Amino acid sequence: MNSGHRAAIYSRISLDKSGKRAGVERQRADCEALCERRGWVIVDHFEDNDRSAYSGRERPAYEKLTEAVAAGQVDIIVAWHSDRLWRSVLEQQVFLALGRETGLKLVATPSGDFDPSDADDSFMSTLLTAVAQKESADKSRRMKRKQLDMAQRGEFKGGPRAYGHTLDRTKVVGREAKVIREVVHRFLQGEAVHALVVELNRRGVQTARGGKWRSDTMKDLLIQPRLAGLRDYKGKVVSVATWPAIIKVEEHERILAVFESRRLNVKRVHIVRKYLLGGGLLRCSKCGHGLKANMIEGVPRYQCPSPALGGCSGTTIVMHHADNTVRDLVLNYLDSPAFARAVTRAQKAASGANRRAGEVLEKVTSDRARLTQLGDMLADCRLDPDEYGRLRGRIEQRLEDAQVELRRMDATSPAADLQAQGATLRAAWEAMAPDERRTVIGAVAEHFVVMPAVRPVNVFRAERVQPAWRFAR
Repeated sequence: MNSGHRAAIYSRISLDKSGKRAGVERQRADCEALCERRGWVIVDHFEDNDRSAYSGRERPAYEKLTEAVAAGQVDIIVAWHSDRLWRSVLEQQVFLALGRETGLKLVATPSGDFDPSDADDSFMSTLLTAVAQKESADKSRRMKRKQLDMAQRGEFKGGPRAYGHTLDRTKVVGREAKVIREVVHRFLQGEAVHALVVELNRRGVQTARGGKWRSDTMKDLLIQPRLAGLRDYKGKVVSVATWPAIIKVEEHERILAVFESRRLNVKRVHIVRKYLLGGGLLRCSKCGHGLKANMIEGVPRYQCPSPALGGCSGTTIVMHHADNTVRDLVLNYLDSPAFARAVTRAQKAASGANRRAGEVLEKVTSDRARLTQLGDMLADCRLDPDEYGRLRGRIEQRLEDAQVELRRMDATSPAADLQAQGATLRAAWEAMAPDERRTVIGAVAEHFVVMPAVRPVNVFRAERVQPAWRFAR
C-alpha cells in the first residue's frame, strides 16, 4: 500500500479495572509504529476504553469511526487486531459494505492486512470475526456458570465495599452494623424511609462511599439479602452466605413484606382518587357493585353504575350524607365494646400467625441449606445435572410459596393502633387529609352497603348505610 494515505487508528479494550488506560495506550503505540513504518498519515484516533464489542453496549468512538468511513475521510483503518473492531459477524459485514461503497482501501493490523474489496480477504476476515464471536460467547457462558456456582455456594463475588461489611465481606463493621440494626428496628416499627434518611444525615452518618444518605440508597440497603446472611443471584436468594449476618432472616422477610404492603397501598390510594368513599368502599345492596362518584342534577352523589359497566343503576346516595354517616359510624365504633372485642380476637389471631411464621422461617433456612448442599454435590459429580435441576426446582418452589405466606402474615391491620382513639380522631377529623381518613376507615371496615331509599325519598336516613366491620366474626 502506497505511503501518504490517510489512516485512522481504532483502539479498544473490553475491561479496564485500573482505569489507567494502559491497554489502549499500548494498542495505540503499536498502531502508530505500523503507520510510521508504512508511511501513512494519521488523521484521527478513535478510542473506546473499557467497552465490550460483544455485549452490544454502545461504543461512541466506533460510531464516529463509522461516520468518518461513510464520509470518505479515511483510506485505511488501523487496529491492533480485527477483534478490536468487531466481535459480531453482522457488525463486520455492515462495516465492510460501507467501506466498499466509500472507497476504504485497507484494514491493517500488526498481524496482517485485508482489502475490503477483495473477496478472499473479506472471507478470511469473516472467519476471524466468527471465531472471535464464538470465543466471546464461550467466555460469557463460562463466566455466568462460574457466577451461579459461587452464588450457590454462598460465596462473595467481589465488588465495592458494602455498608456494614468489610471489603472482602468476611467481617462485620461494628459501628455500621449498629446503624443498620437501628434503622431496621425503626423501619419495622413503622418509621418512613425518608425520616430515617433525614435522621442519619443530621447525625453525620455517612454511606460506605462517604456520601449522604438518600431515600433510594436507604431502601436498597434495607432490602439487601446480604444483611441477613443470604446470597442472591439475579434477584433471587439461592443459598446461605459465607459472610456473617447483621440482622435476622425473619427481619429481612418482614422488611420485604412492609415494602410490598406499602406498594399495594399506594396503588390502591391512586385508584381511589379524590373522593372519600370511592374505590369500592360503598356497595350497592341490590347487585353488590361498588358505587361511583358522579354529578347528578348538580348534586355530587355516589351511584351504582349502569349494567353496561357491571352495576344495576338502582342505588344512589347524596355524597355528603354518605361521607358524614360513615364518619359517625367509624368514630362511634372505635369507642365501642364491640371494637375492643374485635381487636382482642385479631391480636390472638396475630399471635398464632407469629408462631406459624417462626415455623415457616425454619423451613426456609433448611431449604436454603439444602440448595447449598445440592450445589456441592453437583460440583463434586455426586449428582446428575438433570436430577440436580429437578430437585432444585422443587426446593425453589417451596421457597417461593413460603415467601408469599410470610408476606401475607405480615400484612397486619393497623386497627389495634386506633383502639380507644375515637374522641381524639373525632376532634381531628376535619383537619385530616382524605387519604388519612380513608386509612382510618379501611382499618376498621371492609365496606359499607347502601340500602335503597324509602319514602319520602327527600329525607335521608342514616340506616341506609350498613357497615361490614373487619374482624366482626
